[in-house]
Amino acid sequence: MPKVKRINKIIHPNSRKALELASKEHHKARHARTVENTKNKTNVLIKKILWFKEEITVENQQEQMETETQVDEDQAFRQKKSYTMEDMHKLINLYFQRFDDEIEQIKLKNSVGKRNIGQHFSREKSIQMTLESEKNEYETSGLIVPDLTLIDNVNLIRSWKGERNRLQTIKFKTIKKEH
Repeated sequence: MPKVKRINKIIHPNSRKALELASKEHHKARHARTVENTKNKTNVLIKKILWFKEEITVENQQEQMETETQVDEDQAFRQKKSYTMEDMHKLINLYFQRFDDEIEQIKLKNSVGKRNIGQHFSREKSIQMTLESEKNEYETSGLIVPDLTLIDNVNLIRSWKGERNRLQTIKFKTIKKEH
């Protein structure tokens, strides 16, 4: 004879069953939080790799509107097979400047009008906090970046299209600011 499930029975709050159910719910919540944190960290890492990929990938010359000497230097830098540690530090400094255009736009929007508090205050604060934490990490323990000193890794990053499953194949390096 098959077992019949009982309809929700009232459980005493101090019973063992109530403690067991609370423990299971707490475990589910903790697991969901851990999964969410892992996804967020992975998304940040993917954005970082995509930024470095964009900086080391050769673009069409029709898209560039800079002077010829600047284009030639930039193209030569982007066509390197591997990068030195000095190049890595230059790229990291460029990485810290990635929000400069957005901050400039926010300041421009805030200067127009008569508001005391900026319209995009939270975004500006978010950018500032991100940059402060990244710069602090770079100066103290070191910033984790894709290892561009390895030829195979540079080729892998250039051909990478942002897939999560290929993220484990990319090698990383912790680079600390040289004083």
